[in-house]
Amino acid sequence: MADQRRIELVAKKVRDLGDKEIWDLLVDVSTLIGKLKSVGVHKLECMNSAEGIIERTVLAAKDEFDTPECLKGYDVNKEGVIVSPGKFEGEPRYVPYFWDEWLSGGSDDDEENVIYFDIGEQDWLLFPELKRVKRIGISEGSTGFVGKVYKEYIGKDKS
Repeated sequence: MADQRRIELVAKKVRDLGDKEIWDLLVDVSTLIGKLKSVGVHKLECMNSAEGIIERTVLAAKDEFDTPECLKGYDVNKEGVIVSPGKFEGEPRYVPYFWDEWLSGGSDDDEENVIYFDIGEQDWLLFPELKRVKRIGISEGSTGFVGKVYKEYIGKDKS
């Protein structure tokens, strides 16, 4: 059921982008899954195939349409860590996004120099690496660098 929900969330994000070609691709994927199921391909295999196709499609679309302005210009390695020199160097790619959210007044809590954000569906779509996270905290150190200092996972109390 979790896989189905994730596919629905990703599909909604693509639909919200408004790109008819991408939406048509999703319809084709959905039709393909129906055909695979009808010839006896295991449901989980269908879901994994669909999720992979949809995720790759969304990632391609995100690069063009949905990259937040605050993340443009950073070099990120394959592990999702910023390698560009500066305030966010060595941090996960989502840290500048949440820092920008805080600068715009968007944090959920702020205590003892740590800024906390509750992570939700929109965040999971933007940053799939946070899909099991329900809360993060970031902080600016005395040297001016900003980093992730706290991560609370779904179903757990601390990172």
